[in-house]
This record gives sequence, C-alpha cells and structure tokens, in this order.
Amino acid sequence: MGFALSRNSLIEGARIQRRGEALADQLATSPHSDMDYAEHRRTYALFLGMMKWGSICTAVVLALMAIFLL
Repeated sequence: MGFALSRNSLIEGARIQRRGEALADQLATSPHSDMDYAEHRRTYALFLGMMKWGSICTAVVLALMAIFLL
C-alpha cells in the first residue's frame, strides 16, 4: 500500500517529462535529498545486531527449556 503510485503522481511525472526536466534533477532538489544516510546506516546496523542477538538468545532459551523441562 505504501509503495503504490497514485494517479496524480503518475500525471505529475508525465508533466515533468513533457517539460524536459530529468527526473534525477527533480529528485536532487527534493526536500529529502539532505537526509543523513550515515545515520540511517548506523540505525540499520543497530537493528540488525539487535535482531541477531535477540534471535540467538531466544534459541538458547528454547534449547535450555527443551533440555531441562522435558
């Protein structure tokens, strides 16, 4: 749902192409072009690390439960 293009965005894209502007030029001047990509990478690395260690801890707990409770 979040990635679906609306009819209005498709029409706007056609208008931009007719005016002769390159899409890359428009995206370079968008308000999102100044995002902090280094921070995004650090956050994603933290997310992956937390998921890895969370999965490992869950597997260890389940293994210990299987050993000692069965």
